[in-house]
Amino acid sequence: MIKVAKVCSGIGSPEQALKELGIEHENVFACEIDKYARQTYLSNFSPNNMFLDMTNGEINNHYSDLFIGGIPCQSFSLVGKRLGELDPLGLLFYDFYKYVKIQQPKYFIIENVKGLL
Repeated sequence: MIKVAKVCSGIGSPEQALKELGIEHENVFACEIDKYARQTYLSNFSPNNMFLDMTNGEINNHYSDLFIGGIPCQSFSLVGKRLGELDPLGLLFYDFYKYVKIQQPKYFIIENVKGLL
């Protein structure tokens, strides 16, 4: 069984994909700050832990084989203001990176926009 964790979880599309593909997995944690996305997520999935803030370090104490993050794209989007690291949302990349560095999951997926490069 693969251990899965997700930050900026939204409503849980990767978890739904795993479910539909029949891939047996344990949902170690999810992390979502938006109240309504979190409510929708929890009505469909039962993670072992649900965190509200990926920046406080709590996530770094929980190992996953597959770590997924769809960090906000507004800071880097070509159609946005492109403030990058000057926008607090642009710094979430570093919290994603810190988790990968500490926990060293077998796989990770980070989803964002072309401007992040």
